[in-house]
Amino acid sequence: MNRTMHTNDVVPRVRRKFRKINTDGSLPPGVKLVPFYDRTQLVDVTTATVLHNLVFGCVLIFIIQWVFLGDLRSAIIVGANIPFALFFSIIILVLRGEEANLLSVGALDFGIIVDAAVIVVENIYRTFQSTPDEKRSLLQHLAEGPGGATRRA
Repeated sequence: MNRTMHTNDVVPRVRRKFRKINTDGSLPPGVKLVPFYDRTQLVDVTTATVLHNLVFGCVLIFIIQWVFLGDLRSAIIVGANIPFALFFSIIILVLRGEEANLLSVGALDFGIIVDAAVIVVENIYRTFQSTPDEKRSLLQHLAEGPGGATRRA
């Protein structure tokens, strides 16, 4: 198997080949071909670990967001972002023809997208909690633009 091939495709073909070689009489009597390395278990354990970490990450981020903000709706928004981010990350990787490995999916999902969701939701929540005077001041500051002078049309 070379690095561009998938274990789930190669292992069944190798098993069929082993059965054929062991039963077609091409080996001397008393000699049997026995596999000593089967990656099926490794792939199964890795897949289970990824799913466990995804669920655990969703729950952990949900709980931490809920504890720090104290707002259930904000925590649900951020927690729901994780599965959608993973789903769209995998779609993009497939469309580009790239391999989805733990590093690429983890970096796209938890590192980039969820980070942004936490920051945006936290900022929106903080802004909604401010007084009307603070909101007016913030809007006035944003209207002034980067130079501090009010823009005129």
